[in-house]
Amino acid sequence: MTKTLLTLTALSLATLGLTACETAWSPTSKAPGTYKEKSVSTDASGTKRTTEQTTHVYRDPSGNKRAVVETETKTDPKGLFNSSTSKTTKSYN
Repeated sequence: MTKTLLTLTALSLATLGLTACETAWSPTSKAPGTYKEKSVSTDASGTKRTTEQTTHVYRDPSGNKRAVVETETKTDPKGLFNSSTSKTTKSYN
């Protein structure tokens, strides 16, 4: 009985913890406005990756908070002329 209760308590705490983390990472948790982030990294082989992320948070006509996240990633291998760019757009309700 005690073992079952302990297992259920641990499972409940883990579930609540994951839910709290999910809310913290949602773009809709930010105040309405436009947010820009940029990161640049280079790996051991010299490949440079630049990621630019723009988040637009707004309220729709019904008053619900919405967000659109646009991400652009540029990859440029060292010494090669084959850089690539990828763009993604994701909407959050």
